[in-house]
Amino acid sequence: VSYQELHENKQKLDRRYREANLLSGVIRRITQNQSTESLTTQTLSEIHDTLGFDRVIYMSHDPEKATLKIAELVGFEEKTRTLLAKYQLDLNTATLSDLHLGNVFKNRTSLLVPMTTDYYDSLSPEGKKMIDVAGSRSFLACTVASERKAYGLLLVDYCQSPKIVSKDDL
Repeated sequence: VSYQELHENKQKLDRRYREANLLSGVIRRITQNQSTESLTTQTLSEIHDTLGFDRVIYMSHDPEKATLKIAELVGFEEKTRTLLAKYQLDLNTATLSDLHLGNVFKNRTSLLVPMTTDYYDSLSPEGKKMIDVAGSRSFLACTVASERKAYGLLLVDYCQSPKIVSKDDL
């Protein structure tokens, strides 16, 4: 076994340890019956700080309007926060694309986009607008759901650091 392999394995174990601590904190807050807003804010901040993503977004589901809207943003500049705060995703928009965040939510799946430039031309105009405003280079989206209900989408991205999201981030 080379030093390189040992170093990579140590980094993976360190990340898993940080993930376990993060999950433990979330479970602790849930069992303490914290408000949903407080739970969301703290969890997104911990994801940002602990796992090292540049930014984190939570989009909440509004079943009455059949939309996903930005509920919380962590790591964004004020100008970008203001622009994204108005963003809503209509879940009634029909598309077959696996790259559409509405489909990710409806199908309770995740979406891994290592480099947005590789997928940009395949995005809907709405998706292109969000990428342009956010400036994401690499992102991951996953549905936040229980067995009975989908609550929203969690998105993490890299915009400044040279890192890219990978399957390890799922």
